[in-house]
Amino acid sequence: MGVDVHDLHKEEDERREKVLSEMGLRVVRFQNDEVGRNLSAVVGKIREGISFVSLLSQTHLQARKTKLTKIDVKSAVTKARK
Repeated sequence: MGVDVHDLHKEEDERREKVLSEMGLRVVRFQNDEVGRNLSAVVGKIREGISFVSLLSQTHLQARKTKLTKIDVKSAVTKARK
């Protein structure tokens, strides 16, 4: 019984993603055909993710400065999507 190369790639991808996650990074995956077919949509999704993370980070910093313990996540998400 042979080993499927896709299984090996999947295991390696999972290992790398775990290491990156532990470093505080987020992995976003796209299929090759999706990138080739609709690059602008892929770039848009990446931009949305960056905007969302940036806004949450800013919201978190503001909450720490004002010593707030609760953050209105719904408002933060709405702002990030604008």
